[in-house]
Amino acid sequence: MSMKPSVLKRLRKAAGLRQEDLAKRSGVSLSSIAKYESGHVVNPGAENMKAIAEVLAQFLPLTVNTILSALLSGDFPRSELERIEKRGLEVRG
Repeated sequence: MSMKPSVLKRLRKAAGLRQEDLAKRSGVSLSSIAKYESGHVVNPGAENMKAIAEVLAQFLPLTVNTILSALLSGDFPRSELERIEKRGLEVRG
């Protein structure tokens, strides 16, 4: 399974999480999160991808399956990402 780094980073930021937060909540190491986002590792494994998606789903108006699909395909409408990012900014004030 190949993860799309730009989608991961944008979803994490839209969720209002730092890499450290996502790592702690998901149980995936901080160095792994950083490598996924930088594209140095694009095959994180099913367990790590699911753990990351489950955390993101707690903070975003998206299902775990939608997040997994976006991470794998990179096919997530830019307008939808922008809407989610804007919503996150409004919630965080």
